[in-house]
Amino acid sequence: YRYNPRFEKKYNQKFPVLIRKVTTLEDSLVFGGYLANKSGNIKELSYINNDLRFEYAIPSFDDISANRFQHYLEGFDNHWSRWTDETKAVYTNIPEGNYVFRVKSKNIYGQISSEGNYRFTILPPWYRTWWVYIIYCLIFIGVLMGLIKLRSYKLELEKRQLEKIIDERTDEIQIKNKQLEEQAAKLKEMDKIKSRFFANISHELRTPLT
Repeated sequence: YRYNPRFEKKYNQKFPVLIRKVTTLEDSLVFGGYLANKSGNIKELSYINNDLRFEYAIPSFDDISANRFQHYLEGFDNHWSRWTDETKAVYTNIPEGNYVFRVKSKNIYGQISSEGNYRFTILPPWYRTWWVYIIYCLIFIGVLMGLIKLRSYKLELEKRQLEKIIDERTDEIQIKNKQLEEQAAKLKEMDKIKSRFFANISHELRTPLT
């Protein structure tokens, strides 16, 4: 070690906060801490990997125990976390969508670091993907058409039953009308017989009187 008392220390020198590792809670490595999203590619993660652990650090070594961190998951959190000496953040059950994990720190001198960030996307589960929605639509259309056909069949069946009832009632009315016509004809015939009978009686009564 060599100590030079004439060396002027820059207490206001800016320093970055570095995201060192991103893993799933099953310890599957997602990001190894090198050039986070520098290429412009956003990491896409399947829905089953929506539980993540972020680990970070700063190159400020004057009393490391005094270093403090804040983190914020844009798209998930409503505000920044409180300052803490924790060097990791854990998120579980992250919904599908686009996110930016942001972290900043301050050292023993109260100097705030530049912000580190990591962009990623949680893909939707298979049952919420676009092609499954197309299948849902096709199934819905098929069920709707089936219900329409079933309803049409029931209406047609009810129509046939109603026509059958109407035909039966019509036949009954026709039979009753025929019976009434026959009864009317019989009554008319009886009326003729009665008229003829009384005419004969009247004739027989008039002849002796004459």
